Amino acid sequence: MKRWKQNAAMAVCQLAGLCSVAHAGDLVEVFRLAEGQDPVIAAAYQALEATKTLETQMRSVLLPNVSLSANVAYHDVDTDLEDDPFAESVLGGAFDTSDFSGNNEAYDTHAYGVNLTQPVFDWEAVARFQQARSLIGLAKIQYELAYQDLILRVASAYFRVLSAEERLRTATAETQAIEQRLAQARREFEVGTAAITDTDEAQARFDLSVARELLAANDFALAQRQLERIIGQEGRELKGVGALTAPAMPDPIDPEIWVQKALVSNLLVRAQEYGVEAASKEISARQGRRLPSLDASLGYNVVEEYMLGTEADITESSAKLKLSIPLFRGGLLRAQVREAAFTLSEERNNLTDSRRGAILQARQAYLQMVNEVSQIQALSQALKSSMTAYHSTRVGHEVGIRTSVDVLDALQQVYGARRDLYDARYNYLMSRLEMQAAIGALDVEDLVEVNALLSVSEVQRTKGVDIPSIKPAREPLNKP
Repeated sequence: MKRWKQNAAMAVCQLAGLCSVAHAGDLVEVFRLAEGQDPVIAAAYQALEATKTLETQMRSVLLPNVSLSANVAYHDVDTDLEDDPFAESVLGGAFDTSDFSGNNEAYDTHAYGVNLTQPVFDWEAVARFQQARSLIGLAKIQYELAYQDLILRVASAYFRVLSAEERLRTATAETQAIEQRLAQARREFEVGTAAITDTDEAQARFDLSVARELLAANDFALAQRQLERIIGQEGRELKGVGALTAPAMPDPIDPEIWVQKALVSNLLVRAQEYGVEAASKEISARQGRRLPSLDASLGYNVVEEYMLGTEADITESSAKLKLSIPLFRGGLLRAQVREAAFTLSEERNNLTDSRRGAILQARQAYLQMVNEVSQIQALSQALKSSMTAYHSTRVGHEVGIRTSVDVLDALQQVYGARRDLYDARYNYLMSRLEMQAAIGALDVEDLVEVNALLSVSEVQRTKGVDIPSIKPAREPLNKP
């Protein structure tokens, strides 16, 4: 049983990369890797750069349009004139067209010119240019959202690996401790100081512990793979969290201050505000299609003809004003304006929802951070109390007033408190980042601050929560 359990755990451990780690990385280093490797942030950057071109595209409609044209044409003209009865009757046959019948002429024409067109008034083009700026602002906020999301994804994946690793480490230690208790229960049964039920109970606890250890190893492997998907690398040891005996409360302590900051700076709210602005400009652009448009143009064109051996040059210079007034398009313009109005109403409702969501997000992040601070303090004390209870139960078992099952219960309570404490610590660090995200202020500096709380030292990682080695207890003093 023991060998099978060790082999299975080792296989999952190797799959996770735990047994072949060569380099330790901290949170900031891992984020820098993700920043250069994550395809999501790369796609967001390309989308931003593509949207930035809209301003140039829309400005080009308002600027002069200059074109140069040239063409060469070959003409083959066949002329066939018939006698005109009316001309013959009037002229008495004096006008004879027979000599002109069947003439054929071939000649070339060369033409070139330059033309300039400048929009003088085009309200739709002006509105589209203004809308482009709103869309660029929206794209910038969306990129900031993607960058903020990358920070949260990296931190979440990072802490998920550490939490899974700690759970695996705790599960392994718990299995070893219960295995020792199982061996002790068997010895006590063999010498007649304990009933078979103690051995059976220890065996059941051991089997369940083996299953939990395998599950923890699998969870650790999956957590490793999720982080590797973001950073594009594998086999990296991560720095874990220290004792965090005095985690900081939110500053300021008033939750309404965080709510007001979120209403102003939350990235989803700001993005939706740009969405409303762009929808408003869309209405203005479509209404502009109903208005007259005026264009001015200048042209210089030259036509060269070679016909019947003679050369003819025709030069034309022109200056024009073109006024276009839309009158009726079958109701298309009205329908387009109504569509844009409904879209604007939709965006405004989305903005209201985004503001409500920002309020909820800020309050949730605040309450979560406060709760995790309290959880860490409570679980730290619970772990110390559980360890004290475990030692007392062991002594009680040695003097014969507590059973082996009581010892197992106390032991598992210690390991459970340890798991919960580490989970609370990582949840606290995530809540700090989520608090900054709620007010749209999350950046790498926040990662640096959280990273300062991490340590690669195993002594620091388990400071204050060390589990004493489980030694075989002495035989009960009150032997039967």
